[in-house]
Amino acid sequence: MAENEFDLQAELSRALAEDNAPSVESEAVAEPQADESVVETPQNTRTEQDSYYADMRRKQELDVARQQNAALMAQLNRAKEALNSYWDGESIDDLVDRAMAQAGGVDVETVRRNRMAEANRQNLMAELEQYRQNEVNRQMEMDLREIQSIDPTVTSLNDLSPTFLSLRFNNVSPMDAKSAFLRLRSIESRQKTPKPASTGSMTSTGKSPSEFFTSQELDSLTSKDLDDPKIMEKAMRSLERLK
Repeated sequence: MAENEFDLQAELSRALAEDNAPSVESEAVAEPQADESVVETPQNTRTEQDSYYADMRRKQELDVARQQNAALMAQLNRAKEALNSYWDGESIDDLVDRAMAQAGGVDVETVRRNRMAEANRQNLMAELEQYRQNEVNRQMEMDLREIQSIDPTVTSLNDLSPTFLSLRFNNVSPMDAKSAFLRLRSIESRQKTPKPASTGSMTSTGKSPSEFFTSQELDSLTSKDLDDPKIMEKAMRSLERLK
């Protein structure tokens, strides 16, 4: 019995010793971590250089604008000082009004009213021009969508011949976008040198000439005609055939 207890104590001692022994894994030297920083490449360097030079150009442009503004302010201040030698006024506009009134032999209020009326007219003209430009942009976007329903490869009206705008907005008989585009394609097809058709061309396509519009017929199509899906399909086939 005593011998069994001795053996049991010996086993417990060995187990405790193994638990307290330092782990090989814990004492292992940590491997160096890989550097996760971005590796500088020629492309990165080029991008940084481009950004640097762009910033430099903007700074130079800003410096030039500041210098020009400072020079203009100096000229205005000098003109104000000169005019103040003859008339009293709080602003350069007031002084110029008085000078022009004396030169023209009219009262200052008349000159001031005329100046303000002209300023208002200029503002209205600028607003009208902006409105017109917005309307032009809106109309161009609408026209582009109409044209893309016929030819999706058109990405901008600027890619079309100036003839399109001449047809679209002529003073005699302006056309809608679709009709002007079809007329343009018809004109361009007639300007190209016709290619001789091969003997089996009609058989290979499987379509008779009556299933295509002629150039003249394309010219006569209206937007209302093109609202008909069958006419639109036939017009698109005809455009492909005329290319």
